[in-house]
Amino acid sequence: MWTRTVRSLGVVSLTILALVAALPAHAEHEKGKGAIEAFASNFQVNTDLTGDLAFGLRGGHNFAERWAWELTGTVFNNTFDGLDYDFVLADVSFLYAINPESNGTWYFYFGPGFADVDITMPGGMPVDPMTPLNFVQDSTATIHAGIGVKADAGSTYIRPDFKLRQFDDCEDDCTSWELSLAVGFKF
Repeated sequence: MWTRTVRSLGVVSLTILALVAALPAHAEHEKGKGAIEAFASNFQVNTDLTGDLAFGLRGGHNFAERWAWELTGTVFNNTFDGLDYDFVLADVSFLYAINPESNGTWYFYFGPGFADVDITMPGGMPVDPMTPLNFVQDSTATIHAGIGVKADAGSTYIRPDFKLRQFDDCEDDCTSWELSLAVGFKF
């Protein structure tokens, strides 16, 4: 299922970028502007917990010619190996706009974050603190980095991007990745 989701997000993103490239140029990244966006993403942890869609909101502010900060909140729920996984993720990102004058602004971003991971058996019973995916239940710090493009269409934009996240409180390799597609509004 997740391959179909990733493929669909990719096709939609490329189609939107092609349409936006034909629009007249507007500077997407302007100092002093803010934005808020809603997104859907394919969220995958390690290679085992593949996913359903995750949903979230982002909001931020362009504080310099090429730099911005952003707050992101994401919710993801899935079942794996008979266990229910609920993730609530919060990130603070610092974005660097590579070509701020373009209507298709490429950027990369990085920053710290926080994850609340709740793992239960069906019916709500808690599980042993270490699970098959080696997640420690409860809360943990994260770090992340990503790359994407904001395709400008006046006061709105479309934003496909790719993010890697590392969970801190984990015995094994606890890395996640997200491929997301957002619709944003500038103010």
